[in-house]
Amino acid sequence: MNGFVTRRGGRLFEGETPFRFLGLATPDLFYNEAQLLPDFSNHFPDEFEMRDSLETLRQIGATATRTFGLSVQSPRDRAPAFIVGPDGQYNETAFRTLDLLLALCHEYGVRLIIPFLDSHSFQNIRGFDEFAAFYGKPGEAFFTDPQLREAYHRLIRDVLNRRNTVSGLLYKDDPAILAWQPANEPLRYFPYRGKPQNERIITEWTLETAKFVKSIDQRHLFLAAGGDARATWRATISIF
Repeated sequence: MNGFVTRRGGRLFEGETPFRFLGLATPDLFYNEAQLLPDFSNHFPDEFEMRDSLETLRQIGATATRTFGLSVQSPRDRAPAFIVGPDGQYNETAFRTLDLLLALCHEYGVRLIIPFLDSHSFQNIRGFDEFAAFYGKPGEAFFTDPQLREAYHRLIRDVLNRRNTVSGLLYKDDPAILAWQPANEPLRYFPYRGKPQNERIITEWTLETAKFVKSIDQRHLFLAAGGDARATWRATISIF
């Protein structure tokens, strides 16, 4: 792993060498989605499980992979989550799992694309709706409400400035991270789905998020939502 991956025009580079990658999405890298024990004690994978996944990626030639977003606690779930309450309440055990994963990525030569949150609300892996509920707001307000925007920016700031308990690196200084994403599938957020007029709202939110991330972390790439968000992708790439 030779420093940070950078963009020049429409190409990625690792140092002076063009950087190309293939890989599988690995949402289970820092928490297990299925086959959970009754007490959920295995919700966060151990070192063996992380090494097993990273070794699999290495053997197929993958130099990058995409994880899932940081989970949000819900009263409907018993499984632990990364974000457990408003105003910076986090699960340290969860983040130490991510710390270890990032440290191991250097050993295996695999970089991570990490969304900050999920837009959906899946059992044990919650997103926008549960994050907004911490502040007494509906999930539909996530993209536009000033209080929720401030809370979301606080989450981003805390993540970027977290010091890894294994490697000692701040997340914003760790080349094991290939790129940040604002969220998993924001354009597929259920209340907005199939409503083209909401693409402008999500595009503006994405650009605002990109500028906020870059105000703290100038070294990592920022990936827009992609998928059917072609306008969002073009706008973001043209700036960053």
